[in-house]
Amino acid sequence: MNPDLNPRTGRNAFSETGTAGPPDYSFIGSRINYLKKLIAVKAESLSGKPDGFLKIQTKGNHDYYFQIIRGGSPSCNYLNKTKSDIIHQLAQKGYDRKVLFAAREELKALETFQKQLPDIPAEAVYKYLPDNRKSLIRAVIVPDELFLKQWMDTGFTPKPFSDGALEFYTERDERVRSKSEVILANLLIRKGLPYKYECPLTLKSGGIIHPDFTILDLRRRREIYLEHLGMMDDSYYSESAVDRIALYEENGIFPGDRLILTHETRRHPLNIKAVDRLLDFHFR
Repeated sequence: MNPDLNPRTGRNAFSETGTAGPPDYSFIGSRINYLKKLIAVKAESLSGKPDGFLKIQTKGNHDYYFQIIRGGSPSCNYLNKTKSDIIHQLAQKGYDRKVLFAAREELKALETFQKQLPDIPAEAVYKYLPDNRKSLIRAVIVPDELFLKQWMDTGFTPKPFSDGALEFYTERDERVRSKSEVILANLLIRKGLPYKYECPLTLKSGGIIHPDFTILDLRRRREIYLEHLGMMDDSYYSESAVDRIALYEENGIFPGDRLILTHETRRHPLNIKAVDRLLDFHFR
């Protein structure tokens, strides 16, 4: 997997490898909705503000404030320190007017652009072809369902279990090494997050480790690794865990980005609600 392929930024969006994700235009609609709300808020904020606009003159190290009112009887009123409330209101009024103008211009441009978008993006053409034709071509971008199938179908040799080891099984009848890993696997299954258990990961040094869970972030088309640190109150285990995290970091895989860490001790068992929130954060 190439972690640099990001459909949201468009980086490598037209890679001939077919590994990048489809274009995501949803941000346009989100931005339009945001601008509409912003325009309403700023239009409302301008009502009830003092007349005119603020002019600031600087002489030496001092600023002098004036209220300029144009119209039938234009005036220029000096505002001393006792008028600080009016000064701030006029300053805010000037800012809000500029924001309102910019937001309206951007909204107009985005709505025009949105109307001009085709019903089918170029990368989605493959999706609407008959199956017998799909098998004959190489798509610019592989659809999500096919990408997921290819990822799941890619075989691997898992880490073997030692003789006599306790047996724990997930909801999909997959053997794991602990009760906590059963809980984690079942949570991934219920959340619809595709994963591989103890799939080998080749490091830059050529060495191999087996992350507890390799999870596919389908939207970003990258792999995220979940490591459960199950005995952090054991000094030998915790030292080993620190070394393992450092190994990930040396290979460009950092906690909070492509590495999820869960943990527990005898006094503090696995907090499944916290893990659920953590997964929602990473796969939002």
